[in-house]
Amino acid sequence: MTAASSNVIQDSDPFELILSHANGVRRLGPNRATFKAPTREDRTASVSLARGADGAVLLHDFGGDSARDILEAMGLSLASLYPQCERRDMTPSERSEMRMHAKIAGWSAALGVLDREATVVLCAAAYPERGEPLAADDQARLSIACQRIHDAREVLNARS
Repeated sequence: MTAASSNVIQDSDPFELILSHANGVRRLGPNRATFKAPTREDRTASVSLARGADGAVLLHDFGGDSARDILEAMGLSLASLYPQCERRDMTPSERSEMRMHAKIAGWSAALGVLDREATVVLCAAAYPERGEPLAADDQARLSIACQRIHDAREVLNARS
């Protein structure tokens, strides 16, 4: 991709720009996707991406890496999360609406994570019912699921 075509994507849609740099993308609709974290060996997609109504993008890594680290590993910056516009020209009401859209996108992403990780917990719970021990790899994945559920709860409980 040339710098000129990259600028066209960023100017028109930060969501698509980020996905164009991602691996293991799974689209969950026109405004939501997951992908593998470029900052570590990620067996499953642990980065959630959601597009707000204003075009801004919420990125959250349930593996614990910051949005800045994820984007920098992709050759992007935090500015890549936002469509090009002058926020200074926005009214207080428009800024408030933009914050609400970001919050709703975060809630949506967190609920998607809860859905996936609850399945992991359910599968792990089946082992003792069958009288089988949980393998070390499965125990490690269960721990990751618990951490991601905790992180999703933090997103859902966020204030402001």
